[in-house]
Amino acid sequence: CLRPLQQRTFLTSGRRRRRRLVGILMPPPRAGSGEKTTLTTSTTTTTSRKRRRRRKEEESEINDRQKWRSLEAGKDDLSLDRTLPTGQSFRWQKVRDDDDEGTWEKCRYATYVGVIGRRVVKIRERVDEDAAVEEEEKNRGNIGPKKSTIEFRILNEEADDETSAENATKDMRAYFNLDDPIPLKDLFEQFSKADPRRFGALRKYVRGARTLRQPPAECLISFVCSSNNNIARIKKMVESLCEKYGEELVCNASSDYDGATDDEKEESEDNKKIYYAFPTVEQLAAKCDEQTLRDLGFGYRAKFIPAIAKELVKRGGESYLLKLRDAPHTEEEKDRAISELTSLPGVGPKVAGCAALFSLDKKSVVPVDTHVWQLAREHFDPNGELASMETPASSSKASTKKGTKAEEEEEEE
Repeated sequence: CLRPLQQRTFLTSGRRRRRRLVGILMPPPRAGSGEKTTLTTSTTTTTSRKRRRRRKEEESEINDRQKWRSLEAGKDDLSLDRTLPTGQSFRWQKVRDDDDEGTWEKCRYATYVGVIGRRVVKIRERVDEDAAVEEEEKNRGNIGPKKSTIEFRILNEEADDETSAENATKDMRAYFNLDDPIPLKDLFEQFSKADPRRFGALRKYVRGARTLRQPPAECLISFVCSSNNNIARIKKMVESLCEKYGEELVCNASSDYDGATDDEKEESEDNKKIYYAFPTVEQLAAKCDEQTLRDLGFGYRAKFIPAIAKELVKRGGESYLLKLRDAPHTEEEKDRAISELTSLPGVGPKVAGCAALFSLDKKSVVPVDTHVWQLAREHFDPNGELASMETPASSSKASTKKGTKAEEEEEEE
């Protein structure tokens, strides 16, 4: 009589074994006794719920691993906080990561959302203790001995479907200049040896800061908006330009939520988030006009953007700028690129230098504004040789082409 009971309890374990034993030995409730529960049925229901919950967790974990892709970059290669909000690009917004709780200071990730081409990108970097990051990467084992702290996702599925995961990673690495033949760490070592008193002392504060490689037309027009401006206002102008003339990029709310269930995805169909691609030069040339931009708060810059777009279309559009990028990396080609850009309406040497450095692979360009000039005189001009030269603030050749004095005064008011 006991052998079947022993076999059944042997095949189960822990609490389930004890509950099974009690359920078998407990006599059935008497008819009419009013007892409503049966332990065996309750145990089976609880077990089924746990199995379903565990299965959902496993599916969510697999789905999360598939969406997040490693950028294969460590802390010495790239720092998001020292690269994205520093005035190179104006399309990135810092957000709280879904895996973070509590205050900003306690966040494990530095997370940003932005638009690159037609992709809406969410990118994050582990910013907590290095030991924890290295231990996690060792457990995940995703790129061998090199510790990756940065990963990204594409939030608009349509754009992501058009390109394979390999191409998306390749394009992201190109945007962040991660395939440069000289590693950033080696450059910083060279700079520290050449200037130990200044750069050597500051090196730890700029670890992972690097230049971007943006789409040329977007970069150029964004820096036209930057003349005599601050970053917050520049970002507002750029977003206004994108919303007015750019292509809509639709993201479901669930695409920005890790581990969303099918029911949650269905509920979010009516709660879609809209981003905008930067308009092409053809779109700006055909639709953009000065008065509309003035109404949007562009000030005297409003007359330059339509004129630049129309002139670029005459010269071949984006492909014209890409030819400047693909030219040989020589001083002659660098000077030619600057000359070509400054021949556009509203583009002075400083704006041209920013566009050349941040989008055209002209990595020896140093854009000079009044702040850079002051630093150069203070730290690198012990004999006062620069004092006799014209400062960028007073030289029309070294500054961005501006509006008339009346237009500038009107904007200040």
